[in-house]
Amino acid sequence: MKIAIDGMGGDKAPSVIVEGAIEYTREFDHEIIIVGQED
Repeated sequence: MKIAIDGMGGDKAPSVIVEGAIEYTREFDHEIIIVGQED
């Protein structure tokens, strides 16, 4: 399963979003796609 996540949402983005996505992939066998502006 692929899951897309808005990497720019929230007050502490994108670092917290990326950390959460990494943690999630350690638990579940899903592909995470983080979308948003590249800076």
